[in-house]
Amino acid sequence: MTKLAFIGLGRMGSVMAGRLVEAGHDVAVWNRTSEHRPPLVEMGARAVATPAKAVADRELVITMLSTPAAVREMFLGPDDAAPVLRPSTVVAKMSTIGCTAVRELRAELPNEVALLDAPVLGSTPQAAAGQLHIFVGGPEAGFDVYRDVFEALDAPSRVGPLGTAAALKLAVNIAIAPNTVINDALALADRLDLGQNTTFEALALTPLAASVGRIRKGLSAAPTPTTCASAPQRKTWTSHRSKAASRTVWSSPPARRSRPRRGRPVRQEAERRTSSTSARHERQRCEVRA
Repeated sequence: MTKLAFIGLGRMGSVMAGRLVEAGHDVAVWNRTSEHRPPLVEMGARAVATPAKAVADRELVITMLSTPAAVREMFLGPDDAAPVLRPSTVVAKMSTIGCTAVRELRAELPNEVALLDAPVLGSTPQAAAGQLHIFVGGPEAGFDVYRDVFEALDAPSRVGPLGTAAALKLAVNIAIAPNTVINDALALADRLDLGQNTTFEALALTPLAASVGRIRKGLSAAPTPTTCASAPQRKTWTSHRSKAASRTVWSSPPARRSRPRRGRPVRQEAERRTSSTSARHERQRCEVRA
C-alpha cells in the first residue's frame, strides 16, 4: 500500500483516483471544487482542505490538473504544497500540459523531490475500465518504485528522461486528430437531425474512411443500417429521403445544380481541421530535456 495524494478530481481525475482507492492504496484527495469528493470519501479516500495538507507525509503525489497555471498554483500558490513535500517524495504529473510546463515545474520543485512526467492516453471509459496507457518520462528509479500504482490504471511504460513523455503525447495527439474531426462531424450531423448511418456512409467516402470504420464498429448501439445504391458514373453523391420507404436511398445528382453548394465539402473540411490541429501542435514544439 502506497500513501499517495491525488490532486485534480475532474472527469478523468475522479475516476483514476477511485481506481487507486479500489486497489488498496491510502489516498488523500483535493480539488478546487468539492462535487467529486463525497463519492471518493465513501470509497475510502480522505478529503483534505488544501493542497499542502494533501501532500504532507505522502510518498507519491499525482496531479491531474488541466493547465500549467493550475499546476503552478497548486505547488506555489497561497496554500502552496511545494515546501511541505518530503525529500523522498515522487511527484507524477499525469495531465497533458506540454514540455515547457514540465521544465518549469522541475525548476520550481525542491531538488530532492523526484518528478515524473506521465501523461495518459485514453479517456473516461478507459480510465473506468483500467485501460489507460501511461507514457512516463523521468528518473527510472522513481518510476520503478511506484510501478504498481500506475499499473492499477493499466499499462505504464517509461519512454525516456523527463520531458520525453510530454513530447511523445503531443505527437500522439496529432496522430489521433482525425478522430476529433470525425466526432465533431457526428455531433454536427446530430444537431442537423441527420441519421447516424447516413452520416457514417458519407464520411466513409472521405480520406478518413479507415478511422470512420473503426469508430462505427466501436459504437455499442447503432441505428438500423441503411441501404445504398451506388452511382457508377459519378463519385459525388447526394441523398434524398424516399417517401415510399423508411430507408435512405442514395442516387447520383442531377446534371446541373439549381443553386451553388454551400459550405465546405467533407473532405476539404476534414483536411482543414487536421491541418489546423497540426499547426497548433507545431507551435508547441519544445526541446526535450536530457
